[in-house]
Amino acid sequence: MTRRFLAAFIGVLLFSNVAWAQTKIEFSPGPILSSNRVVGVGGAFLSVAEGADAHLITPASFAMRYNWARNDFFDWDWSLYWLLSTASTRPDITGNPDASDGSFFLGGGLDARMSKFGIGVHALIKRYDLDVTLEDGSTQTYRFNQIISRLGFGWASSALDIVFGLSIDTVAIAMNDPDTQTDVLGIQGGGLSLGAVWAPTGKPFRVGFKYDSPALAAESTIEPPVELMDVVDIEAMEVPAEVGIGASYMFWDRVYNPTRTFGSVKPDEIIGHGGRRYVLLTADVIMHMPVKDAVGVVSYLSGNPEVAGNDHTFSPRFGAESEFWANQMRARMGGYLEPSRIESQSSRMHFTAGLDFRVHVLIDWRLNGVIDFARRYYNWGVGIGFWH
Repeated sequence: MTRRFLAAFIGVLLFSNVAWAQTKIEFSPGPILSSNRVVGVGGAFLSVAEGADAHLITPASFAMRYNWARNDFFDWDWSLYWLLSTASTRPDITGNPDASDGSFFLGGGLDARMSKFGIGVHALIKRYDLDVTLEDGSTQTYRFNQIISRLGFGWASSALDIVFGLSIDTVAIAMNDPDTQTDVLGIQGGGLSLGAVWAPTGKPFRVGFKYDSPALAAESTIEPPVELMDVVDIEAMEVPAEVGIGASYMFWDRVYNPTRTFGSVKPDEIIGHGGRRYVLLTADVIMHMPVKDAVGVVSYLSGNPEVAGNDHTFSPRFGAESEFWANQMRARMGGYLEPSRIESQSSRMHFTAGLDFRVHVLIDWRLNGVIDFARRYYNWGVGIGFWH
């Protein structure tokens, strides 16, 4: 395989006489970009892990049952969501005030479960324009297009009250100059994710854990322009590994972890699961692992490369959700810390909120919305799925 330069990211070094020895560009985690339910509770969803909304948070969700399907041999779920910023609220996705971003995110998931096993897929399309101020004061615009996909499998152990999940993750990233419509970069790679949720039968709490391996993209599929070839050799781009742990607690009418039979008993033997109303409290801590020999993407593009991901960073997350209007509406709110992966920028706190509405047209639909705001960041989204 012929190795090529990821020259689109480093061509702007022609403006700088700095000799840089780093060999990777780190694509930092940034704000939480996931389904509206997940974003609405501040991303604290590791231990909840329910349905197609949760696929990108933990692969345990591929086998986790909703209460309503706990006694079915077969069930399935899907989720579709759209996050968008307007021209007047271009969010600072990279956490760097020297760059402005225009964004568009579209994602969706589909899964199916038979007995104690589950399988599913999820994909998230990210597109954003990055306006970078160079050393000479001029501005260069780059358009990033990413597709993140996850193929997952899960298994629920009745004996242990634990749901396990494994997924294969892929990432494809392309970059072009929107003014000239010239493709200057194409890379692809991937990794693995593991997840587990302990949901003890009859208890009002759950505990979740996950590990996402580094997502390493090292193969360039588009030849950069000739004038950008004679620059520093970059070996790869890497998304850092993540380790997370979380817990959640439910009270009011609903039973959080009812007995799950997976279709093995007759209907008259099924144990009830209480009413619909509930309040759910949830919290996670995500640790992002270091990336060796890496620089931040914005500092690299601006011609002033800065070390990124040199140390562990932590993202505490918390949220609350309630179906206060039984079988009609749910509301949620939360917050999370978005850690900075470079020393010159500070971490920032996000606050989130969202709603689900039940709409009956032939079947029960779930229409939802979410907002996420922080310093130099505002995003909103809408979505659709089944009402459970």
